[in-house]
Formats: sequence, structure tokens, C-alpha cells
Amino acid sequence: MREIKKIDLLSAAKIFLGFAVIGAVLNIILGILIPGVNGTDLTFVQIVLMSIFGGLFWIVLGMIVVLIYNGLAKWAGGIKLDL
Repeated sequence: MREIKKIDLLSAAKIFLGFAVIGAVLNIILGILIPGVNGTDLTFVQIVLMSIFGGLFWIVLGMIVVLIYNGLAKWAGGIKLDL
């Protein structure tokens, strides 16, 4: 068994960025195809801005989780994986 003792913050941020881009693209496409689904009619600019800020939020949140994990892994040990 191998143990994840530390997660590199920059590499994790790249992965979160990838998920954020995929989510933003899907949000923009669905926002255009299904207008008014949330009870309000959003403009294209509002949909794009909401997608960008939502993606940035998830990237920052993911980085905070990685920092917390790295701190806890030093204290309690990392997650053990059977590869």
C-alpha cells in the first residue's frame, strides 16, 4: 500500500482548473439552450460571468481543501491506497 502524504498545490490547481473549464462550458451551453430554467432570464454576459466566477470559486475552494489535507496528513498520516 502506498500513502498520499502531500498533494502538490499547483498540480491540484491545474486539475481543478480543468474541471472548472468543463463546468463553465457546460453552464454556458445549457444557459443558452434552456433560458429561464431558474426562473430568471439571464443575458449571455451574465451567464459567462457567472460561469467564470463560479469556476474561480471552485478552484480556490479546492486549493483550500488541499492545504487542509496537507496539514492534516502531517499530523494524522495520509490516505493509504492499494495501487
